[in-house]
Amino acid sequence: TIGSSVLLLVKARQVSRQLQWQGVVVVLLTAATYFFSIQPFMVFIFLDMKGTNSRTVHVTLYRLAWFTLQINLVSNFYIYAVSLPSYRGFLKSFFGRSYTSLQEIQEED
Repeated sequence: TIGSSVLLLVKARQVSRQLQWQGVVVVLLTAATYFFSIQPFMVFIFLDMKGTNSRTVHVTLYRLAWFTLQINLVSNFYIYAVSLPSYRGFLKSFFGRSYTSLQEIQEED
């Protein structure tokens, strides 16, 4: 899938010089983090279906699988923040308004 994605990107670049690389970077980074984070979960499911009797391996792999899935969830925020200027602008305005609201609340007290 990675090889076919690269070939599609090369072909898209040949066809259009106005390809928005920020969007491509976001999609590729999101797909790559998902791919790597789902691997421990797939191994866990496979071993669970196979009926592995080792409780230590089962519990450790279960914890690792859920940890990597959570890392994937959190990484999306950082991928968007690094790759997309419009998302950074949204974050700045959102947190700026939140900070202003908190200051107003503190001044009332």
